[in-house]
Amino acid sequence: MITVIGIDPDYHNTGVVTIENGRITEVRELTVPASVKGEYAVHDMIGELVWLDTLTEFPRLVVIEGQEVYANKTEAKNAVVGLAHISGAAAAMSTHVGSDWLMPLPKEWKRNLDKKASQKNIMRRLGFGYDELANHLRPLWPWDIKTSHVIDAAGLALWGYDKLLKEQMLEEELGRTAP
Repeated sequence: MITVIGIDPDYHNTGVVTIENGRITEVRELTVPASVKGEYAVHDMIGELVWLDTLTEFPRLVVIEGQEVYANKTEAKNAVVGLAHISGAAAAMSTHVGSDWLMPLPKEWKRNLDKKASQKNIMRRLGFGYDELANHLRPLWPWDIKTSHVIDAAGLALWGYDKLLKEQMLEEELGRTAP
């Protein structure tokens, strides 16, 4: 079984989705109250990531969305730095529990699609219309769903799953052709 966790970091609503063999098995939203701002929100969200340490079965791979500062968006640079701290903490905790991790930039795993087009592709891949996701996830996660971060976390997990499958197929092919 191939287990991959996708994490879409945010100051207040970090989406976390576990995929086993290409199917969603668990959904989490790590939350920090909106009243908590700046470095305090970053600190508290990093504290929420501690749940990784409670896992009894560790994923083969954790995929965390990497952060990028865009030259034309100067107002967002401080926010990106905070998100990078959260992403780095998720990577460190993944290493601590013995899982490999990847941190692709959005353009790498979304293939330069805008957010809406990317999320529609993720939903299609999971076999849902955009509005059907909340109904499907409700048994896995009955709380109020902030679908944007959850969908991106699912996309990250699927991206990682695909990379592992390609790696596995390559290893099998090399094994068949080795002398």
